[in-house]
Amino acid sequence: MQQTNGLSVSKLTLGTVQLGLPYGIGNKTGMPTQEESAAILQAALDGGVNCLDTAGAYGKSEQVLGHFFQGKTKPLIVTKVVLKAGTDESLATQFFRSVEQSRAELGYESLPVLMLHQPDILKRHGDEVTALFEEAKAKGLIERAGLSLGSNVDEQYMDIRRYTQLPVYEAIQVAFNALDHRLINHGWLAELRGWGKTIFVRSVFLQGLLVMQENDVPPHLADAKEPLSRFRELAARYGLSAAQAAISFVRDLPEVDSLVMGAETAEQVQDNVKLIDGPAMPEALRAEIMQKLSGLPEAIIDPVKWPVKFN
Repeated sequence: MQQTNGLSVSKLTLGTVQLGLPYGIGNKTGMPTQEESAAILQAALDGGVNCLDTAGAYGKSEQVLGHFFQGKTKPLIVTKVVLKAGTDESLATQFFRSVEQSRAELGYESLPVLMLHQPDILKRHGDEVTALFEEAKAKGLIERAGLSLGSNVDEQYMDIRRYTQLPVYEAIQVAFNALDHRLINHGWLAELRGWGKTIFVRSVFLQGLLVMQENDVPPHLADAKEPLSRFRELAARYGLSAAQAAISFVRDLPEVDSLVMGAETAEQVQDNVKLIDGPAMPEALRAEIMQKLSGLPEAIIDPVKWPVKFN
């Protein structure tokens, strides 16, 4: 259990976008039924997971969580708000409507953690948006605020960096994995930790790409086959599966508090719990990955820039 900023979070956070939407290039089963969702959530709790990640934009995810935990002790739930400029509604109207909807769906008087989804809006409206989070916290509508950065980490982080360091944003979620080293290479993970942020990492498997067999890689991502093969070979040389190497690479970084990982079945949750408890990343393997798999094209490491867009 990792504790930062007074937040005590398990090393595994269950991502629940799959409970509200069919998600990811590796998704073979679609959205789980209500019974399957309940089994996924129970498997996470049984496996020691004390944190769940959701968002108002994740279809029925908040509703599924609220139904499952009705009358039960809730774990820490992180949810998110999307704000769009240039619409007929003010940012304040959008913000507080979303907060009220999340409170109602999840059954909270005060949301434990509310993150800003797609924080590009901070570039032009950062002071106004930040004031909304501060107001919501002062009114007891949320306990903590945070930012969920997109996969275009280079440009976005530089654009909103001055906001990431503000004390009101206590939690930061980033996309990061063994093929995408930008946050390490630029020193940004270390910077966020230096500012005392609780750091959640998603996309550890790069939407499932990192653990795909070569024949399962979609044709439009054929350029990823060679680095994926190199990654598997490196992991095998040190006695690790590709899945374990992907998990250990991120989990063992001192800056990382929790890995946000979704699942389509209860069995996948159980597998992820085992991986989280798996062997440490050998430093020699980390060094080889950083040397031999650095600087990959964004068309491989950034899903937004994949030739075909997925959820």
